[in-house]
Amino acid sequence: MATTLQEKLVNSVKAHKDHCTPYKTLNALIMKFSQVEAGFQACREVFKDFDRDNSGAIDRKELAEAVGKLDLKVPGEMIDAVFDESDLDKNENISFKEFVVTLSILYLIKPGEMKGKAENKFEAAVESVINAFHFFDKNGDGMLEKEEVMSAFKGQDSAENIFSTRFEEMDWDHNGQISFVEFMFAFESWVGLEDEEDEE
Repeated sequence: MATTLQEKLVNSVKAHKDHCTPYKTLNALIMKFSQVEAGFQACREVFKDFDRDNSGAIDRKELAEAVGKLDLKVPGEMIDAVFDESDLDKNENISFKEFVVTLSILYLIKPGEMKGKAENKFEAAVESVINAFHFFDKNGDGMLEKEEVMSAFKGQDSAENIFSTRFEEMDWDHNGQISFVEFMFAFESWVGLEDEEDEE
């Protein structure tokens, strides 16, 4: 059963379809990888600023402080829901990659408030990921089904096999669908984004 936040995300992603330009080809999507990665990297200093205890992760208290400093009007229970949705490994800490997911969620659920608060590169990166999501979301329901993803690779046997495996990896909750959050986290890996401890 979808949470209120998950429903808001699905509706926001669907609403973006009306004013975005989904990629027409997989190659057009791949050509944006370096720009997306640069946009995500632009958030690294922000992450370090909010990681008050220098642990390499943000806890619930630090996230609440970060949302306050960004001057976003997000109720406490919604901050907790965003934390829970972003904490994909459920270790009660937000890594850098999960922080990028967190900012992406806030961008989607608070679009007017996030404008100008994030780096322009970041906004462009999130919009590129949304457009990529729509490239695969053929039925426009805000969730990716395996058949939709696989249809993008028809006639490319090696790509079909690779993405069949990748679909299983992206489906973190094993419900047979990929949410935008799951897609965003996978997309970070596709463009080469790493958590700081992974880079050492």
